[in-house]
Amino acid sequence: MRRQSLQLETYEALRNAVALHLPIAWPILLLRSVAREHPTARPPGAPSTQLASCATFSRRPLSAHPSVYEAMLAIAHARRY
Repeated sequence: MRRQSLQLETYEALRNAVALHLPIAWPILLLRSVAREHPTARPPGAPSTQLASCATFSRRPLSAHPSVYEAMLAIAHARRY
């Protein structure tokens, strides 16, 4: 599998990359923080559509009502395309 790398040679390219990745990275960091303090809690602000897509792409099965820790592990075990 070949990985693509970002070529961030200009300020505009870096700004665009941050703008693209921030909406994805922020909820994952929030999930990690909550999982460390309250592993059995329900994922904060996670609509059922996000949990369903997480279950679809993960190699780790999710229960019907996953805890924040289960959701974090499912994201960590997601298939890479």
